[in-house]
Amino acid sequence: VIILNLADLYNTLTYFNSIGMVELNPIANYLLNSGSNLALVLFKLGAMGIAVGLLLKVRKYPVGELGSWVLAIMMTVLTIYWLHYTATLTEELRNASYPDVAKVMQALADAHAGQ
Repeated sequence: VIILNLADLYNTLTYFNSIGMVELNPIANYLLNSGSNLALVLFKLGAMGIAVGLLLKVRKYPVGELGSWVLAIMMTVLTIYWLHYTATLTEELRNASYPDVAKVMQALADAHAGQ
């Protein structure tokens, strides 16, 4: 769960700061649009820490195990979404005659940073 959460954070920052994306979490969206990557990192790490801490505290009870499985499934679904998003984006860029996706992503990131 922690690794999948960190991967989500990495993808969120990468895509938001390069090509742009819509963050569906309203709190994270507000933090991103305020221009503070650090605030988003602290928010996501804090939320993850609280969730994992609570699950560790109740891990010996059936509700703790159920909560852990639910969280693991949710994070797995989110990871599958990210894989689909990345594959779709890559395919769209290739279809638009951008064979070197890494260069396109870097150019977009550089353009976004210059704004």
